[in-house]
Amino acid sequence: MGHRYFTLKDDESQLQCTLFTHEPVGAEFGDGSQVVVGGAVDLYAPKGQLQLRVKALEVLGQGELYRRYMELK
Repeated sequence: MGHRYFTLKDDESQLQCTLFTHEPVGAEFGDGSQVVVGGAVDLYAPKGQLQLRVKALEVLGQGELYRRYMELK
């Protein structure tokens, strides 16, 4: 699998994230996962965008925001 690009969201904000293939993660995650991440803020110069370069990721389960979204659906 290659690099992963994803967005962390809560009720009020979002943060673009990058997870490179050489960084180990403990579990598979996807849309709606509640996670705890560690990493470093990085600048993606071509877009002038701050992002989080993820170095550690722990999956806690399904996120509350995603659960509410699925209820509305």
